[in-house]
Amino acid sequence: MLPAKKEKGVPTPEAVQDLFETWRKERNPRDPIPAALWDAAIALAGRHSAYKTARLLRLNYNALKARMEARAEGVPSFIEIGALSATVEMTKPTGEEMRIAGAFNVAELVRIFLG
Repeated sequence: MLPAKKEKGVPTPEAVQDLFETWRKERNPRDPIPAALWDAAIALAGRHSAYKTARLLRLNYNALKARMEARAEGVPSFIEIGALSATVEMTKPTGEEMRIAGAFNVAELVRIFLG
């Protein structure tokens, strides 16, 4: 059995196993596994491993692995965003003020102004 992980919003291995067992008892033969159960299995496999999860839940390892890969392909690993526009107002302890709007490196601007 997989060790239980206590993370917020993440089901424990035992909880997912109970869901699968309940579904197996109540289903009609040859019914496909519901999407919610696949989602729970994929979440569990992401925390442990596909092999251990497939064994615990009595799933086809290759089917679980394929669903995990399909889900990973749908999520971009990098999202490019354009330059962000902002308005920055700064005041030095000496009373000097600066107000600037546009796209810029805030950290560099502060370093130069307070320099």
